Amino acid sequence: CTTKACDASQPCIFNVWTAWRGCDEDSPVQKVRTRDIFQEGTDARQQCNGTLREMMSCPPASPQHCELSMWSEWQPCDKTCGGGQT
Repeated sequence: CTTKACDASQPCIFNVWTAWRGCDEDSPVQKVRTRDIFQEGTDARQQCNGTLREMMSCPPASPQHCELSMWSEWQPCDKTCGGGQT
């Protein structure tokens, strides 16, 4: 074993957050993003303190507006009695 002293303490380093995922057909209510630890801190003062996952509510869905076309002209009935359909 080596008797060489360890280098100075190293801080915790997180990787960057992923892009937000969600607010779609698979997850219409919430979105989520994650990250992981790139480097653990080497002593108690340098430990990683922070969340690895964040969640956020999706904005309310905007109402879908539709536009109806004009009614078509009446068509002659396909029966002379008992109801029928056009």
